[in-house]
Amino acid sequence: MPLTLLAPVIKTFKLEKCDETGDTQVTFRQATMKEDERRAELLADQQYSWNDKEVGVITRKTKWSYPELMRLECYLTMTECNIDVQVGKADDGTPKTEPLFKFGKIGVMMGESAFKDACGKLPANAAYEIHQCCLQVNKDWAPNPEA
Repeated sequence: MPLTLLAPVIKTFKLEKCDETGDTQVTFRQATMKEDERRAELLADQQYSWNDKEVGVITRKTKWSYPELMRLECYLTMTECNIDVQVGKADDGTPKTEPLFKFGKIGVMMGESAFKDACGKLPANAAYEIHQCCLQVNKDWAPNPEA
């Protein structure tokens, strides 16, 4: 029997560490090869340095950070999140809010630059908790099996 591709795993998590009410949720889907290749692009270049007897020291450097990897993994696989951000005040003085992360039809995410800006508004503990949820669905990306 030939291989049958199943729908990617999709799982919703409550963000219990950064929101004790349990009302805040995030949903991730399992990455496909397309997302895995995009993630690999970030990791493809590293720092290599060696001493060649004929040429001398050769160094190749690329800079990326773990928070950048976290953000990219979340960008590639997040399908829903109900975190709001205050954008001003309504006429009656109450806070006016809008979704921090915007999704289109069937979990189509906002652009990567806008996602980066949205992530920049998160407290660090929320960003790390969200990323842990991403790794629970995408275990191949986890740095250890405990994720």
